[in-house]
Amino acid sequence: MNVKEVGNYLGYSADHIYKLRDEEFVEGIHFHKKGKLLFDRIEIDKWVIGDSQNKYLHSKERVDAILKSVLDKSNS
Repeated sequence: MNVKEVGNYLGYSADHIYKLRDEEFVEGIHFHKKGKLLFDRIEIDKWVIGDSQNKYLHSKERVDAILKSVLDKSNS
């Protein structure tokens, strides 16, 4: 979905969508393709209902937990 479509979908202006992207939207919801800002509708829906997680942070937390586990085992 492009910015205008997301605005219509959520009931916001295009300017507000850009502001949300800058302030709140997390990685995985918006991306750039050929210079256009596009959004994943399924991720938008998840974000709206509060089911969205920052995928980068979630992955980083998993990696940190795995590394901690490995280090704990090697120190035992």
